Amino acid sequence: MKVLIVALASISVLSAFFVGIAVGFKTGLNPADIFSGGGYQAGFNHARDLLIESGLVPPSQGKIDTLTGTVKSVNGKNVTIEVNGRIVHNPLDPQGPTERRLEISNDTEIIAMMPLSREELEAADKKFMEDMRAGKPATMPVMYNTQKKSVDDIKQGAVVTVTSADDISIAPTIKATKIVINSSPAPEVQPENPTVPQPVAPKK
Repeated sequence: MKVLIVALASISVLSAFFVGIAVGFKTGLNPADIFSGGGYQAGFNHARDLLIESGLVPPSQGKIDTLTGTVKSVNGKNVTIEVNGRIVHNPLDPQGPTERRLEISNDTEIIAMMPLSREELEAADKKFMEDMRAGKPATMPVMYNTQKKSVDDIKQGAVVTVTSADDISIAPTIKATKIVINSSPAPEVQPENPTVPQPVAPKK
C-alpha cells in the first residue's frame, strides 16, 4: 500500500512538473526563466491549482496545528515523536519530517485519556437511562476521563496528540501548548520461572 501511495505521489509531482513547464511556455514566459526558478514556480503553482480544481489531488489544508505521533525518546523535557501517517495530504505540498522534536514548557498542558472501569461505565449508562426516562437533559456517557499529567508521565512508546499555536505541518520542532497522552506502552511482563519436569522413576 505504501509503495502505491509513493508511486501515485511521484506521478502527480512529475505531471505537475511538465504541466508547469507547459503553462510557463503558454503564458509567454522565457524558457530560461522557467528553469531559473521564478517562471517555473509560477507555472508549477498554476498547474497545482489546476490539478486541485480537477480533483486529481486534494486541496491544500492550510494551517495545521495538531498532529499525532508515537514517542520515540524522552530526555527530561526533550521529547521526540514519530508522526503517525501523512500530515500534509496533498502530494504537491512540502512534506514535513517524520520525526519531530517537542518543546515543552511549564505552560504546556499535559493530560491523559484514561478509560473508565466497567463499574464507572455501568454507572454512567444507568444515570443516562434514568435521565432519559425522567425527561431530563441527558449527556451521552463517555468511555474515558481526563487526568492532568506532567512531562514525567510521557513514556517511550506512548501515542500522543500534540497541539501548537503555530503551523506545524512541516516544522521539525514543535512548541507544544497541549499534549494528550492517548495510550501508554504496556508494562513489561517478566516471565515466570519455568517449571522443570521431574524425571519419572521407571516401573519395576
